[in-house]
Amino acid sequence: MKKGDLIYIPADVTLMKFNVNLDHINPDKTYIGPAPFKVCQLAKPMRFLLMEDNLMDEKYLKVLFDGSVWHVRKNDITGEIS
Repeated sequence: MKKGDLIYIPADVTLMKFNVNLDHINPDKTYIGPAPFKVCQLAKPMRFLLMEDNLMDEKYLKVLFDGSVWHVRKNDITGEIS
């Protein structure tokens, strides 16, 4: 997967908005991580534009949803690209 790809995200996956910029998190720190301030659980499967990958120790992807940037756990998607 690379920036600009369309990725498939199945239903019931949770999208998150974080209260910090994940680009500047040091993965060597020993803490749980940032807390989401907004979450959205998908009611149906959808395709999203991939904005960035390998965020926060390669656990999150940044996607465009409803006109703004959200994050999704990499393990929650199938990796299917169109």
